[in-house]
Amino acid sequence: DFQLYHDGTHGVLNNTTGNLYTSALGAMIFRTSLNVTALTLDASQNANFAGEILNRMAAPKIRLEPTTQNNTSIIELGVLNGGTNAYARIDAINLLNYDSNLRFYTNPVGSTTQTLALTLDSSQNAIFTGSVTATSLDINGNADVSGDLTGLDNVTSTNFIIGGHTISDVDIDSEASDADDHLMTALAIKNK
Repeated sequence: DFQLYHDGTHGVLNNTTGNLYTSALGAMIFRTSLNVTALTLDASQNANFAGEILNRMAAPKIRLEPTTQNNTSIIELGVLNGGTNAYARIDAINLLNYDSNLRFYTNPVGSTTQTLALTLDSSQNAIFTGSVTATSLDINGNADVSGDLTGLDNVTSTNFIIGGHTISDVDIDSEASDADDHLMTALAIKNK
C-alpha cells in the first residue's frame, strides 16, 4: 500500500490507500535540486512559498477561502472557456447577518489605523468615503448626490431634478420659451 523507491530517473513516494500524513516537530521544508527552499510549512500552519504559485490546467482556478466561525472571505482567480475568458471574484460574507459588503481600506491589514476608502455593497452600490477624482466620469443612469457638486466644467444630461422639480433645458440668449421645465439665463430673460 505504501511505496518509497527510485525508478531510475525519479524518486517516488506513493500511497495507494487512504490519506498520506506527514508531520514534523518544527517546520517542513521542501527544496529544489539546488538546495533552494521552495516551500516552507511552519508550525503555525502557514505555507510560505518562495516563488510563484502556478496553475496551468486547461481551466485553472486559484481559490482562497479563509473562514472563521461567523465570517468567510473568498478570493478567486480563474480562467473559463478553455482559457478564453479570465475573471476575478472577491466576496466577503458575514454568516450571522449576511453582510456581503466588500470594503477597501487605505492602510494594510495589521496597521494601527485603517481608513475605509470604498465599500461595494450587496445592492451593487459603490460608496466612496472620500472624493472621486477622474479625468472623465460617465454615468449611465440616475445620479443621486446628497452633498454639493463643485468644479463641474461640462455636464450633459437629459433632465435635472432640482428641489423636486424636473428641469429639461436651460434657455440662453434668444432661446427664451415659456416652457415650465426650462431655466432661463439673465440674458434670455432680458431678450424675452
